[in-house]
Amino acid sequence: MARFSKIYPIHILTFLFAVPYYFFIPLKHEPILYVFQAITNLSLIHSFIPFGNISFNGVSWSLSDEIFFYALFPFIVHLILKYKDNLLRIGIITVVCFVFLLILFSILPSNLALTRWFVYFFPVTRIFEFIVGVVLGVIYLKLQKNFSKMSKTNATLLEIITLIMIIVTVVLSPQFNDNLRYGLVFAPFWSLIIFIFAFQKGIISTLLKNKILVYLGEISFSFYMVHNLILSYILFLWKPDINMTLLICLCFILTLITSSLLYHCYEEPMRKRVKQFFYTKLEYKKFRTKKIG
Repeated sequence: MARFSKIYPIHILTFLFAVPYYFFIPLKHEPILYVFQAITNLSLIHSFIPFGNISFNGVSWSLSDEIFFYALFPFIVHLILKYKDNLLRIGIITVVCFVFLLILFSILPSNLALTRWFVYFFPVTRIFEFIVGVVLGVIYLKLQKNFSKMSKTNATLLEIITLIMIIVTVVLSPQFNDNLRYGLVFAPFWSLIIFIFAFQKGIISTLLKNKILVYLGEISFSFYMVHNLILSYILFLWKPDINMTLLICLCFILTLITSSLLYHCYEEPMRKRVKQFFYTKLEYKKFRTKKIG
């Protein structure tokens, strides 16, 4: 509920921000398709549909995936905790799943829109990364005490190694099959860097505790949700006449300001209201049940 109260209000608002854009551009399809896209978008099921999943505020496809992951979260955690004392088995299963997806994505034709949907947007194929995150979360809790004894030097060395691995992967990514380089090939390295930095024992992770960086992290969800909208509107207004450097700077500044305003004036207040609404309903339901009983 906490996550839903954070993502859904901002999803609705950015959806409304995106609607006027469709009045400015020539429509490529029948109006009924846009109505269908709006319904699936608002209900956060659009990533399950092979067409029209990038509609209105295009980045909201990831929220559709998130909702699916959170719905399965209790079952995933139950299975992982059931075998938490056998990390080797969990590790082997994870590696087997990764290799299977690696082979599957490699043989699929990368020039088809349907393939791109299947490997990049479809929640069922993206759940592997979520499961890896949950597994690492369990391992993190198990190793936290042991890792806390590690010296700052060794922890910093691990942080540097994981950063180098990410940089090398990014540099080499154009060599990979398109089906792999947009998601799956990065999964092990992003997972590892998040896992290592979560312990906050090295110098780099300590620097990331800076108040400004922490604040940027707090507004990052709003930043993510508005950046594509701002870019789309700027490109519509200036067409291709705008200088690329100016475009990037303008988008960054406007997105930063907008996301900060949204975070303080909308995201946080709405998150608290939605949580309060559901908790009040839950408490009332408990009260009614107790009274009737």
